[in-house]
Amino acid sequence: MGTWKISIQSNDTFQDIYTSFFDHYNKGVNPEKISELILNDFKQSFEDTEDGNNAYFALALAQWETKSLNSKIIEKVKTIIQTGEDIRNWESLGADKATLKKREKILTTFLAKLNLEKSKPKRRTKSKIDFQVIKLIDLRSPDGKKTFCLSESFRNGVYVHTQGTFYWKSSGSSILNYNNQNRNIRAKWLDHLTLEITHDKEIVFGRKDKTCFHGEFIFPDMGVEPIEIKTKLTAEKGIEFILPGNGGKIPYHSEEIKINYILI
Repeated sequence: MGTWKISIQSNDTFQDIYTSFFDHYNKGVNPEKISELILNDFKQSFEDTEDGNNAYFALALAQWETKSLNSKIIEKVKTIIQTGEDIRNWESLGADKATLKKREKILTTFLAKLNLEKSKPKRRTKSKIDFQVIKLIDLRSPDGKKTFCLSESFRNGVYVHTQGTFYWKSSGSSILNYNNQNRNIRAKWLDHLTLEITHDKEIVFGRKDKTCFHGEFIFPDMGVEPIEIKTKLTAEKGIEFILPGNGGKIPYHSEEIKINYILI
């Protein structure tokens, strides 16, 4: 029976059913639909001579808290409590008179609670999302100005995808992704503008860029951050970038990286 204490909720069967109900509830499922799922998924518990009472108590409380208390469920709970069925069950399992008396009092209080209509249903809560990223490759380029990273992403412990990204000091750019976990993939820089990626043929890429363009302004040390940049549109020169103060030209750097893919 897995009973811990004499309270209504202190047993394994109650906790399994109550927790399952609210797992569905917090995902937006209708309470009436959840009750159908619970009765089907935990059919063995509801029919068990030892655990059946705890199963009905759990479902009844969950329904009461969500303002969906079914007439058949409340009547079943009343029968279990008012006929002494639950107390006889505990007595057959070896509970002494003092324990039975405490249990009877708890059952009476529980039934009284169910007979009082709840003012409003329990608020649904959003499940906490645990997002984890595991870095598989972290490879700096020969010129030291950028890094190629390959990472696996997981949501609540479940694999989501693998993504390859170039990172510069101020920005990043994704170049590949796929959804095949535990596949062989390696990378190496042939020079500061060429990356070679070797991989299993089983990998199915959702994205597989063969080039990556990057451009950035190189700001002088102004001593104050952030630097405000103004623009001026002219007919002759197009857009001019103007530094604060005395102004001046802003050095601009760009590069195009080639990515070579090789099957293992």
